[in-house]
Amino acid sequence: MTAVDPRLIDELERLGLPLRVVLDVHARLEAGAAEYGEASFDRTLDDLLTEVAEEFLDAIGWTTIALARLRPLAASPDQPPSRPDAAGLDALTLQAELDELCRSASGLARRCERLITQAAAIKDRP
Repeated sequence: MTAVDPRLIDELERLGLPLRVVLDVHARLEAGAAEYGEASFDRTLDDLLTEVAEEFLDAIGWTTIALARLRPLAASPDQPPSRPDAAGLDALTLQAELDELCRSASGLARRCERLITQAAAIKDRP
């Protein structure tokens, strides 16, 4: 197992995120470090912020795939909206939640793009 740079753990703790989120992010960081190597701190701010924006766009892409699969189910007479799934959500409620997730991710991706422009003024060296 590849160790995650302690600076990343310090930042996660500083943000005051819920423990479950910190543990999940830590696991993702370990997996990424094992697969790609730990070179995160060797990247420029521009590279890092571009990566963040691209991840939000990926989230939109995966969510729209899920929506495309869900819409026929939500409209199907075999799956009426009043019939909840195991999580207690019906297909229409899940569809609305995924729609909102896409809108939120889109807004976050746009924010990243603005930050990339602003960060260009900062003289950053890895």
